[in-house]
Amino acid sequence: MKTIKYAASALAVFVVIVFTAPLWGGCNFNSNLCHSWCELRHFNSGFNEATCKASCLTDKLSCMAK
Repeated sequence: MKTIKYAASALAVFVVIVFTAPLWGGCNFNSNLCHSWCELRHFNSGFNEATCKASCLTDKLSCMAK
């Protein structure tokens, strides 16, 4: 039962970090997080992963332009 509580706690912390990263993370951190998310989300589709990563790059450039 403790293992389930630890897993739930770790998941909750991960979700909070991911959803609040744009508020406290820098452009590079957010870009790396986005790239990792693309790799997880589109692990079996190279084209979708590439377009997702291109979107991450666009977001990074607009962040750096601010």
